[in-house]
Amino acid sequence: MKDYIDYMNDITVTADLHRKIIERTTAKPKSIINIQEIRRYAAPMTIAAACIIVVGITIFTIPQLLGAPDRNASDGSRDSMKFEPSESFRTGDTAPLDEEQSGYAILTLEQARSDGDFGAYISVNVPAQFSFDSAQKSTGNVDKSLSVLWKDAQSSSDVSITWTVTMSAADKQDHIVYAHEREKYDTTLYSLPWEASVPKELQKIFEDPVFLSEELTLETILARSYHSDDDLRDSPGLRMNFSVLYGDVVVLVNTKGATPEQLFIMLMELSDPEASHKSFDKTDTWVSADDN
Repeated sequence: MKDYIDYMNDITVTADLHRKIIERTTAKPKSIINIQEIRRYAAPMTIAAACIIVVGITIFTIPQLLGAPDRNASDGSRDSMKFEPSESFRTGDTAPLDEEQSGYAILTLEQARSDGDFGAYISVNVPAQFSFDSAQKSTGNVDKSLSVLWKDAQSSSDVSITWTVTMSAADKQDHIVYAHEREKYDTTLYSLPWEASVPKELQKIFEDPVFLSEELTLETILARSYHSDDDLRDSPGLRMNFSVLYGDVVVLVNTKGATPEQLFIMLMELSDPEASHKSFDKTDTWVSADDN
């Protein structure tokens, strides 16, 4: 060991080399991680990360908030089976239909009553409170039919008489009922809602019974009249719906506000040609349709 020490003591070191050795031995070790660089970029990286998180949450939540409505949500319970006046044709204050596209032609009352196919089955006399509103006839490939609508212009409700004439078809023949078959048409035997009280096997016929013209009586029509649950219990809300077969022609009537007596006279007019020439005093709530 003494020899090694003597050897080292004999080595000559220049001042410049000695300085470099001292600097290397006394210098602090350089940090692998540059703290200043981390501090420099830490804030921007934090902001960028936050933005990415916000965008991700937005992409995920917006479809949930704006998604399609629940398909299982109820649209509201359907009304009970009611026999409302038909609104299947345009009213007089609307634009004329394109016959080729719609299959229907708008008519005046005079044109309807003079129609070669069904004009003879449009009643001449109507209750004084009802005024002609509109008429239309099927054209083209549509099954032939002629419809007329009268309304009570003074009423704020849907007081009206709808009158539709067609040729008899197999489905109408299947709905023919006789006066003694009251279970098939008499509304006094059942309660609303009809689908809950009318036997299932009779519901289709009950909804649209077809009476033979020779069997139609005032009593039959009275049995067919009723008030719905949302009507006031007075005559303006009285409803009737049924069909009458005249040979091979069917007349469907759908009314609200007319009385059974008024409707009976209108229908009997079709079986008695002389009835169309009768005039009724306005004090009896009747007037010629030509005056409307």
